[in-house]
Order: sequence, then C-alpha cells, then structure tokens
Amino acid sequence: MTDPIAAVAGLNPQSLLAATRISACVCVAVSLGIPDLLTDGPKTAAALAAETGAQAGPLSRILRALTATGYLAEQANSFGLGPQGDSLLAGGDTSVHHWIRMFQEVSFFRSHAELKYTVMTGGSAYAHANGQEMFLHFAENPDVGAVFDRAMTFETAVIAPAVIESCAFSRFRSVADVGGSHGTLLAAVLTVNPHLHGILFDRSRVIPAAEAALAEAGLTDRTDCVAGSFFKSVPAADAYLLKNILHDWPDDRCIEILKCCRAAVNDDGRVLVVERVIGHGTDTSLQAICADLDMLVLGGADNARERSEEEYAGLFDASGLRLERIIPTDADLDYSVVEAAAV
Repeated sequence: MTDPIAAVAGLNPQSLLAATRISACVCVAVSLGIPDLLTDGPKTAAALAAETGAQAGPLSRILRALTATGYLAEQANSFGLGPQGDSLLAGGDTSVHHWIRMFQEVSFFRSHAELKYTVMTGGSAYAHANGQEMFLHFAENPDVGAVFDRAMTFETAVIAPAVIESCAFSRFRSVADVGGSHGTLLAAVLTVNPHLHGILFDRSRVIPAAEAALAEAGLTDRTDCVAGSFFKSVPAADAYLLKNILHDWPDDRCIEILKCCRAAVNDDGRVLVVERVIGHGTDTSLQAICADLDMLVLGGADNARERSEEEYAGLFDASGLRLERIIPTDADLDYSVVEAAAV
C-alpha cells in the first residue's frame, strides 16, 4: 500500500488544490449512488442521469473527472468502474463509501472550510458552520446522525480484527464496551473469545439498536446492555474497551470517565483505549494528523483532540491508573491500543 503521508507530502500546492475538486466529484458520485449503479456494467451519462435525477450535462463532466483519476473508466461513450472504483461501493470490504457520505452529509467539509474560525477564536468550526454543536445537531437531525453512525460502525468493523489480534483477551472473563454504540466491536471480540461475557454500556437511546444487533449476532445470552452515563459510573468488568471515546472530550472530562473505570474495574483488570496516537514530527501518520484536525474543527481548540503517549500517561496518572503499553495494530487506519492498569 502506498504511504499516504508520503504521497501527500510530495504534492505541490496546485495538486493539493486539484485534489479538493476531485474529492468534491467523488462525494457527488457516492451521494448519487453512481458506483453501485455501475456494478452490472457500463452506462452512459444520460442513463445515469435518468436513474439519479441529475442533469446529464453537469453529470457527464463529473464522470469525466472521475475517469481521469481512475475511479471510473470510459468505454465507447459509457462509463464503468475504474481501478479505484471498488473503493466507493457501499458494501465493499475496502470501501470508503460511508466515510465519504459522512464528510459530505454531516457537514465535515463545510466545517473544515471554517478552520480559520477555530484558529482565530478557539471555537468549534462545526458549530459555527451549522449553528449547533455536533451531537446536538445529530439529536435534532437524526438522518444526519444516522450517516455518522454508519460511518463509525463500518470503521469499527474494519479495525476490529486488528484490535482483537493485538490484545490478549484470554486473560479476561468479562469485557465492557464503554460508549459501544451498536456493539460492533464487542460482538467481534466475543465471537473470537467464546469464554468472555460482554457488557454494552451506552446512552439509553442506543440500547434498543444494540440489543437487536447483538441478538442478530447470536450473543444475547452472553451480553448485558446497560444504559447510563460514563461520567457517573460504569458496570464492573475485567476489561474496558473505549474506542474513540476520549478523543471527544477535554482532559478533565476524560479523567472523569477514566476514574469511573478505575472505580469499577475488577482486580488485575485493564482499560483498553482504542485511539490514534500522535507521534513526534514525521513519526505521526497522516491518519492521526487528519483525525486530530477533524477533532479540532468539531470540538474547538480546548475540547476534542488526538493525544500523544505522554498525554495519555498524564490522563491515567490523574485517574488512578498507569500506562502499561501502547500496542500498534495492523489496521490501515492506524489505530493503537493504549493499555492501562490500576495503580
């Protein structure tokens, strides 16, 4: 696989600006479902326009741009999937379909366009662009929140095998997925570790969907779905999984969450934080850099962020925990498992 940070670092400013135009074309194609419409074979721009309700003229120019960049291939005035086309399919194993939809439909692009607002004021560019903080926006616009949830669920499914391989779950009897949403990571862990009992802990509005998903996976008898706030308390367990939880919050709120885990963890238990870890200089991956920029525009300067090893160690020290180790995974999205134990 091409190193994405090296590829971006090698682009001149003109190429970077061109990439923003192509990314807009990719977003349009995915939002219209064009890659999936081409799985049965090539179609003309007019046929695709008729199926999607688009204007044939403008759409043909979008298709031309995607052909030039390898996402589509033109054959006798028709367009089919190109060498990179599978990456845009809704159900592809390596697809970024759900992430593309999230960036377009959840206003991530609009938020990044307001990055200067955050730099100058420290406030959330997302709130500035949308008139509301992100999670409040999701609550009042459930269709937007659903796009975000699907992207997160897909990402979790992609990284779950690498997380499982990196952690020795055989040493635990129970594992709690804190803020685990629909239980995608928990279900994967339990499936590979049949001795484990699982706890899905999240807000009350999430629990019905989590129960349904875990039932579909045949795990009802091995899981408890518990509603609550991770700022107040969490159920007792041998291990706590926190995937993409701490990066949503400032340090003081992270310490509240971690103190709840410390108070409830069983003897010899562990807290397993699944996040990207910021390195030093060029040691930081492009995924971690971009994720940190996402957190900057979404939460503002003093709230959401990706963290370094030293910053995680400080959070753990303030919470009655100690950093044991950081385990890089083989996931292409560059997640690590940051493991902590009770002091």
